[in-house]
Amino acid sequence: MYGQMGYDGSGGWIPWLERLGGSMGAPPWEEPLRYVQNSPVFYLDRIDTPLIVQAGSEDELIVPLSDEVWVGLQRLGKEATYLRYQGDGHVLMKAPNLVDYWKRVIAFFDERVKT
Repeated sequence: MYGQMGYDGSGGWIPWLERLGGSMGAPPWEEPLRYVQNSPVFYLDRIDTPLIVQAGSEDELIVPLSDEVWVGLQRLGKEATYLRYQGDGHVLMKAPNLVDYWKRVIAFFDERVKT
């Protein structure tokens, strides 16, 4: 996320990553191992549970990260479903998208959890 550009053209995630909730404390060139150790991409091989990756197509900052996780899971042959909803952002708001999402989530759990 460090190099992703914010809506205003700046490195929008830098303050969050270095000083705020991301708690990295430094840029990646000063602490590269810290960034590797905190990136889920480097641990995708440890995923054993089927999962759903969901993104709204208008969430320009998150979609590339969701894509990265999806590609890695596919490369590893992990069981995953990728749901990308057209016209929605970070939070799904459009009724057809919400209905589809929840139907798929319930079916996902019915298949894997119900006894």
